[in-house]
Amino acid sequence: QPYMLDAVQALADARPNKMKEHLATLEYLKACNKLFENGILSHKKVDQLSLKVLKNLNEGYAFLKKWKDSFSNDTNLREPTQKCFWAWQTSQDLLQLMYHGFKGFCHYFLTEHLHYYIIPVRISWSAIESV
Repeated sequence: QPYMLDAVQALADARPNKMKEHLATLEYLKACNKLFENGILSHKKVDQLSLKVLKNLNEGYAFLKKWKDSFSNDTNLREPTQKCFWAWQTSQDLLQLMYHGFKGFCHYFLTEHLHYYIIPVRISWSAIESV
């Protein structure tokens, strides 16, 4: 993903008249990178001393929540045809389940098992979504 982020930045630099749109895309991709690649799909361990993965997860989730909230009053999302769109209804729910489930699991596990660690990419996400 770093290559994609660099490519979008280069595109923004090359097209000053479209820079705002490209930078918005870049911020979205960076948030997704933190949430997924450097968050729930991270190969780095999470323990009491190394909480960078959780910090990434928090920052990525906060951005996407703010982004979603900025569109919640958009008239298009009030239309019945938009409200029945499956991805619109479930994407936020699944994101919340994943985020809060993983954070809750980490809190429980790291509190109960002080000398162990978690590697997020090795977790069964079906179990986390059920927490």
